[in-house]
Amino acid sequence: MIFFSLLSLIHLKYCLFLSYSDFLIILDRYSPILPIVSLRTPSYTQTVESVRSIASTAAYVESQSLILAYGGPDIFFTRLAPSKGFDLLPDDFNRSLLALVVIGLLIVMNTVKKMGNKKMVKMGWT
Repeated sequence: MIFFSLLSLIHLKYCLFLSYSDFLIILDRYSPILPIVSLRTPSYTQTVESVRSIASTAAYVESQSLILAYGGPDIFFTRLAPSKGFDLLPDDFNRSLLALVVIGLLIVMNTVKKMGNKKMVKMGWT
């Protein structure tokens, strides 16, 4: 958790130019109890009272997770995803070139397989 809070304070490439004492000033002190930062809480401006437990699991969709908070009179459920769609293809992605490359690789693979089978038969007869 300290690593993530450090990355949220400064960008990693700037860490390389800091002295050791400056680096220690930026780090959070150790605390056995993690504080709940309200700005990082995915509640969509809804208050969830008396939370007893928070359960999370990975969704079947890539890079998304499901979170359930319950306890007391409230239940809160949400699906979280990264703010940027890094795992999505851009609109100008060349799908036809991808299809041609895959078809070409399949043709080359079958050709090499047939050549290997012919060589194995020829070596068996010699």
